[in-house]
Amino acid sequence: MGRAVLGKNDVFRKQILSEIAIGIYREGERLPGERELSERYQVSRNTVRRALQELEHDGVLFRRPPVGTFVSGGALMRLRANRPPQLQVAVLMNNEESNNPIYQQIFRSMQGHLPDEVRLNVYFCGSCDRLFRAGEEIDLALVFGRYPEAELETLRRRVGEVIIWGRESENFSCITCDNYNGGRLMAQTAIDAGHRHLALIGPREEDARGEFARRIAGVEDACCENGVSLLYHRLTLEESLNLAGSIYFTLDAFLREDPELSVVLCLYDSIALSVLECCRLRGIPVPEHLSVIGFDDHCYAEFITPALTTVRNVAKEAGVRLANYIESRLRDPAASSGLHEVLRPFLIERETLRRFC
Repeated sequence: MGRAVLGKNDVFRKQILSEIAIGIYREGERLPGERELSERYQVSRNTVRRALQELEHDGVLFRRPPVGTFVSGGALMRLRANRPPQLQVAVLMNNEESNNPIYQQIFRSMQGHLPDEVRLNVYFCGSCDRLFRAGEEIDLALVFGRYPEAELETLRRRVGEVIIWGRESENFSCITCDNYNGGRLMAQTAIDAGHRHLALIGPREEDARGEFARRIAGVEDACCENGVSLLYHRLTLEESLNLAGSIYFTLDAFLREDPELSVVLCLYDSIALSVLECCRLRGIPVPEHLSVIGFDDHCYAEFITPALTTVRNVAKEAGVRLANYIESRLRDPAASSGLHEVLRPFLIERETLRRFC
């Protein structure tokens, strides 16, 4: 949905209204003269004059020649009556997810496309109960990270709609990357390039619906269908916290088990960076002796040496889609039927993939 571009008159008018609303200019108080307003807000005097005339017509201001322009009595009541509808959106994530680059990309993209009437409140909390203790009025909750199903159900009963990022759900609105096909894409790209001995490194995940579990399932199915060898190691939490050392020993074990190993698939880009660093330390040329494929296409992926072949995440697209859906909820809540969307990623081939054919 497109958004109109505001002219200088609209911007200045909006600024004056905002300053009246927060008490910078009080009811009955005289505004600065046109010249001073023009200089203060960096707009022409014609722009100031037109905006003041419109606000006078709306009953927010009144003129008393030759004294000046004043804020009308009852201006705040008029502003409240004419205020556009508001939508309160709570964004939930666990404390440890605050630095997640994917979440940050989604949030920035979403924020850049939301109308002004939508208010976002971010809560870093380990429990959905935090929202209820805060006493906020909430129309919609957007959930990043893992929360118990029972808490999400309670949250939905209280706020009306819960949107989950990162996994498909039959019970809640959801938006996610197609992680299964993302995993297939990693493996199939390597296979199509002539690789027959593959290895996979990713975090351990118990939930079969989780993003990493779905990526693993896609890799496994592609390898099985093509009859190629696959080794894999699922990192424990302790190993994930010490990637450099863990990957060094994991890569060593892979090479001992399969000396013909030619490509390592990494379920997120930080793992891929650790693999590249281990190859450098061990004197293994990339991609001549070992290819590496990552997942997420973080901002640094194309600038490292060699540039990383990786699956591009759908964070920006997800942010835009979320913003459009939230705006539709704002404009016509009755028309909303929930959000259920799976966005398909694509692979960007760079220098870390060797092609045999």
